[in-house]
Amino acid sequence: MCNNVRGQKTRKMKVNKILLFLTILFFQMPPVFSQQVPGIIIGGQKNDYGYSLCLSPDGRYAIAGSTRSFAGGSSDFYFLVLDTGGQIVVEKTYGWQHHDNFRGIIPVESGYCFIGDAWDYGPGGLDIFMLETDKTGESKKGHFYGTMKRDNGFDILQTEDGGFLILGHSRLENPKGDIYLLKIDENGDEQWHKSFWDEGGNDYAFQIIKSGDDNGYVFVGSKFGFFDDVHGDFQTHDADILLIKTDLQGNRIWKKTYGKSEHDFGYGVCNAPDGGYYLIASSQSYGNGSFDMVLIKTDDAGNEEWIKSFGGTGYEYGKALALGDDNGLYLVGTTESFGTDGSTDVFVVKTDLDGNEIWDVAVGGTDNDFGEDIVALPGGGCALVGSTHSFSAQKSDLYFLRLTKDGIVDIFNDTKPAETDRCSFYPNPMRNYGVFTIPVTNGSYTVQLFDINGQKVFENRGVDKKFMFHNNGLGSGTYIYRIFSDEDNALLLNGKLVIY
Repeated sequence: MCNNVRGQKTRKMKVNKILLFLTILFFQMPPVFSQQVPGIIIGGQKNDYGYSLCLSPDGRYAIAGSTRSFAGGSSDFYFLVLDTGGQIVVEKTYGWQHHDNFRGIIPVESGYCFIGDAWDYGPGGLDIFMLETDKTGESKKGHFYGTMKRDNGFDILQTEDGGFLILGHSRLENPKGDIYLLKIDENGDEQWHKSFWDEGGNDYAFQIIKSGDDNGYVFVGSKFGFFDDVHGDFQTHDADILLIKTDLQGNRIWKKTYGKSEHDFGYGVCNAPDGGYYLIASSQSYGNGSFDMVLIKTDDAGNEEWIKSFGGTGYEYGKALALGDDNGLYLVGTTESFGTDGSTDVFVVKTDLDGNEIWDVAVGGTDNDFGEDIVALPGGGCALVGSTHSFSAQKSDLYFLRLTKDGIVDIFNDTKPAETDRCSFYPNPMRNYGVFTIPVTNGSYTVQLFDINGQKVFENRGVDKKFMFHNNGLGSGTYIYRIFSDEDNALLLNGKLVIY
């Protein structure tokens, strides 16, 4: 059932960029190997996550997420741009005192547009927040949308009139929450909003696209699902994958559900070449284990044509998909079945247009690692973003990977990093020697290296901005380094390096 939101009117606040508090990332975690496959890890001493990824017009990788390590409050909006060599060229945080979290990013003519949610300065409680920036991440304008209830922003889509569609979630009409669709003009002013709900539901939608026939929009999520605040319904209800198509004014044309008697959750959607749709989901109803990654193909009316599952006896979650110009579908999520030592790993699957698997790759270590979003690259291959505990210094770090069309994970050490004012280590992995760059030091510092058992295997003192580290007969493997200022014992740099 599709209804306009009734009763209390939605309120909106505009925020000038001077209200945004912005900090610069203190240091970058170096690229490391994961199961002998490299990736880029970025983070600090607290939890840092990558949730959304897009390609800039010049082919760079723009990442949106959240950070606690470099936040001025509880958590802050986090924005990064990596060049094709994996080096950070834009690095910003924005936020206030409480929860701030980017969940979506898209490129626009002037720069980037982000969607997420924040606690401070909105209509009430947690509210939808949209931010527009220039290409360097300098904030231009921000807008709050929502109600006096809890509201989340999940995805954003630019419309042909220069405005935007925001896909979110609101608890205005239903205490458990409804799908919330908001249309705004190019100035950020609300034009209309819609609520999509079923009796007793707890419905979410996470991705919205323009339909292939150009006469409306399609979004995917879950009927009787949940997000973040998992509650008792997980034990009692039956969640189904949900696909809804609307016209250009947000009026529902049709609604479809997929699933059986178990829990089935929808996360991503893309247009198929034949006018239908591909969906990615997590399902207990189909597959081999607790949950499996599921790929669904529908016709242009949303009718199911086939379902394929990917996974083992453990659980797999499917989070995002992308259709490449090589006619390959790239799927990303998380696997326990094929993870290292029973932990979860990032899980990437490539299929043909009929859902037949071409290859799959599990990337991770002995702790938990998650895949969140993926983009297809020109000429084949993909890039993805998520988070890693396996290779983080303390808690969770943002994790970026790039794979070729054949499933080989690229090594990001073929381009020397540009000189910056941040601490770093290069190359990583190393063979005979590597160089620590420590430009923030005043006076001497101490470099320590530990093996995976926590035994100190190296210690030396330095004073220059460049510290040359020689292998000194250490065997191949993963090591942990820590560099402290001798003056105040402050931690200047820490992370993992690989000797091969």
